[in-house]
Amino acid sequence: MDSTSQSHSHYRVGIIAVSHNDDVLSNVGQAAWERSGAQEVEEHLPAAEYRIIRPLVVRGGKQKDVEKILRDWCDAPNAAVRCDLILTCGGDGFEARDVMPDAVNAVIEKAAPGLAEMLRVPGHYPNAQTADNGNAVVPAAMARNAAGVRGQTLIVNLPGSYQRLADSVLAILPYLPGILDKVCSGA
Repeated sequence: MDSTSQSHSHYRVGIIAVSHNDDVLSNVGQAAWERSGAQEVEEHLPAAEYRIIRPLVVRGGKQKDVEKILRDWCDAPNAAVRCDLILTCGGDGFEARDVMPDAVNAVIEKAAPGLAEMLRVPGHYPNAQTADNGNAVVPAAMARNAAGVRGQTLIVNLPGSYQRLADSVLAILPYLPGILDKVCSGA
């Protein structure tokens, strides 16, 4: 394998989920992971190619705190704990507490608007529901998705609707290896 291709057998993945539920008991551990949709995202990443090294559910989320997490996961001096791919789940709506796309945009060095746009196109979702008029039901929060590169890490802000998280991963999954090979090699 040459130095410009992926040098390890798995892409190292971090998943950050935002939980806004006020019920403290539902915001801890596995329950929070499941409720946030992060487990569904994890299940749709093929284990042969992707290894979750940093799973995290943040309660609420202040933009500066999320930015620090993203920077830490992208810029870790030890490559073994640095993420090749970070997927964020939730926090992309229109309420004041929805800061995930803002945090992503604050830390990325290169925007990937086409990737973010792909997450907004209903036709890319194999399991999309349809309304009576035949159009896919698309949550309004999807309008605020963000994607981009920081260093050798691709960051993608997935839509916050629980039903759409896994579908959005499936929509971009065929393109991720090609993108990640370029991003991870620093090309």
